[in-house]
Amino acid sequence: MHSVAELMSHLIEWRKEVLSRLKGNPRGLEMNEARNWRTNDELKTTGWKKLLEDFWDSQRHVIHFLNGKDDSFLEQPYKHANPDFPHNLKYLLTGLIHHDFYHLGQLGITIKFLKLKNT
Repeated sequence: MHSVAELMSHLIEWRKEVLSRLKGNPRGLEMNEARNWRTNDELKTTGWKKLLEDFWDSQRHVIHFLNGKDDSFLEQPYKHANPDFPHNLKYLLTGLIHHDFYHLGQLGITIKFLKLKNT
């Protein structure tokens, strides 16, 4: 089971990655990269306060970027998609939303287990 910090860091990294792709950049983060799942030891050096700030900032950056854009923006193809799997920006954004829901659910379960352990 991943820690709360590991899950939050993972969400931050993928929000930054999808935002970069929405801005037209090529793929940057890959599944097997260390920054995809940082260790607790690494995250301890970052600190909880900074991790929490980065978490909220990552959400604000996505919202700020999309603010003022209409739906036609999301219909644009992602020009760096694999030719075997072409997709548009809407696919990237909905994938990010689903990814957030999944891992936020994991966060909730992890926190609940931690509370039960301490009772």
